[in-house]
Amino acid sequence: MNIAIDEDHINTADLRGAVELWLVSPQAAPDANEHPDGLCLWRGRPVVSHDMLSEGTHEQNVRRVWLRVADPLSPATAARVRPALEQRLREQQLEGEFFPAETAG
Repeated sequence: MNIAIDEDHINTADLRGAVELWLVSPQAAPDANEHPDGLCLWRGRPVVSHDMLSEGTHEQNVRRVWLRVADPLSPATAARVRPALEQRLREQQLEGEFFPAETAG
């Protein structure tokens, strides 16, 4: 299940279980599977069980966090929000990789 949060809620957001963090427009719907106007900023290390692999359901359980920002395609936006996201991910002991934000598709 995807969730959408606004930039000013990063420090209180529950990011546990997130596999990807995306920068998206303020109008982004949380239930969408992707946002073509967004950038993927972080990917976590998902926990996949043997049962999930054998049943072929590991892709169905991908949880994305849509971080709603005014200018999601701007490198300056990614640079601005990254420190707060890094801190929140550390607080929740989440591991993953930040990389240059990349567009969907």
